[in-house]
Amino acid sequence: MKSPDVGCRALIHACAREPKHWIGEPKCQVEIVKLLLSGGVDPNCTAGGRKTALQFASDNGYSEIVKLLKDAGTKE
Repeated sequence: MKSPDVGCRALIHACAREPKHWIGEPKCQVEIVKLLLSGGVDPNCTAGGRKTALQFASDNGYSEIVKLLKDAGTKE
């Protein structure tokens, strides 16, 4: 059985990608976040107990991902 941390790391990674590498929100990142959330990954998980996926997505200007996380019940 896989550790729940694997899903959390994937969610954080999808939200924390540097925006300078993309033009706008890459569709694949949005789809990855949707898939992870629908698979039960905790939207409130953190990177090493510090920043949340919501904070990363917000810092990077990923408005669609921010909305997905909020809709999934992320605490601000």
